Amino acid sequence: MPGKLPGLKGKDVYLVFVESYGTVALDDPAHRRVLGPALADFAGTVEAAGYALLSSRLVSPVFGGGSWLAHGTLASGIKLDQLGNELLLNGQRLTLPRYLAAAGYRTVEVMPGIKKPNPEAAFWGFDQHYFAVDLSYAGPPFGWFDIPDQFTLKQFAARELTPGHPPLFAQIVLVSSHTPFAPVPPYLADERDVGPYNNVPEDVWTRVYAPPDWNDLDQPYLESISYDLKTLGTWLKTLDRDALVIILGDHQPPEITRVAGQPWTVPVYVLSRDPDLVQPFAALGYVAGDTPPPRDNPEGMEKFLGEFLGGFSAVPEAPPLPASAPPQSPDARAASPPSPG
Repeated sequence: MPGKLPGLKGKDVYLVFVESYGTVALDDPAHRRVLGPALADFAGTVEAAGYALLSSRLVSPVFGGGSWLAHGTLASGIKLDQLGNELLLNGQRLTLPRYLAAAGYRTVEVMPGIKKPNPEAAFWGFDQHYFAVDLSYAGPPFGWFDIPDQFTLKQFAARELTPGHPPLFAQIVLVSSHTPFAPVPPYLADERDVGPYNNVPEDVWTRVYAPPDWNDLDQPYLESISYDLKTLGTWLKTLDRDALVIILGDHQPPEITRVAGQPWTVPVYVLSRDPDLVQPFAALGYVAGDTPPPRDNPEGMEKFLGEFLGGFSAVPEAPPLPASAPPQSPDARAASPPSPG
């Protein structure tokens, strides 16, 4: 039965999905060489801001697309395919936002990729939805969904992170790394210009809107993930109170990038300035740092809900934080799970 989650101490919980952020970005040596500086910058930024950073890997129910099935799998505790999703939406199963609402949280969903009325959204139990029209973006278009992730996080903070706000659970879906990845928005240090983009030099626009090589989308893919890591690191640094932040990919990128033979795994990060909030994940085997090593039997996203509720339904004794995992060969990869058909 739903109830209080005392282990959360009434702290905010932010669940952030990064579109197409799969473990290929960590395991493919060529990808890792490009993404490595962005990962190191992200880890350095959040750790300097006082966050503990743990990471692991989860198995997505989908590969290369179908993000809503990943979101739903994590929120429902059921591994979903399209038929399973339809059955779920016509049932009465409790979901992560409903559990958090029962624990006293205001629940918010931020989905910049939703551009038309979405009556199915009511099933999940959010108090507030921010879809594309609600974010009021009027700047230049970027990528598949137009709205850059730096703007989405800026708008979310302005709308919801007001001084003295009640405990908040927010599910935020970042979309700048959606296929075809280009054009990648320019990251702006001056957040006041995020939206109008009035002060971006012309040579930057020339680079941003240059046609990509449609036969090789590795570069814009990795640039888009790097953009999101930079955006998230800066955003986390500006948060002015303790929160539990969970960041994960929804699925591996589609096979237009070099992902042949990859498992269906995505990285997941948990962060907080309050070490008690990351301890339940440490107990599950999450390791310190930005690069979770491959695991022989990574858990599916459907396990997350039960473990989250179990970890925070009581105040656990705090074990020590894990040491950084020893480096492992990127060839020691998790086995691919069966197709969720």
